[in-house]
Amino acid sequence: MSIFEKIFAASDALQAGKLLQDPAKWKKVQVLSPIFLLIIGAIVRIFGLDIPEPDQATIALGLATLGIFINGYFTVATTDKLGIKKK
Repeated sequence: MSIFEKIFAASDALQAGKLLQDPAKWKKVQVLSPIFLLIIGAIVRIFGLDIPEPDQATIALGLATLGIFINGYFTVATTDKLGIKKK
């Protein structure tokens, strides 16, 4: 499967009545993705990287936003009950 086919399959999963292949595997990714983002944040705090406070807040906001989009995508893409209705 080419990269373009994977991208189209990922976007098709957002349509109502369609879902990603192997939804159980993707549900696990959905559960683990916020944990992964928290670990990244903890590593930054523990090792005290020389990042100014305002930049830390910006990075945290960016990671939180990324996590929200990932969670929302996997919620819709792993069920056939939700999604964008075709016209």
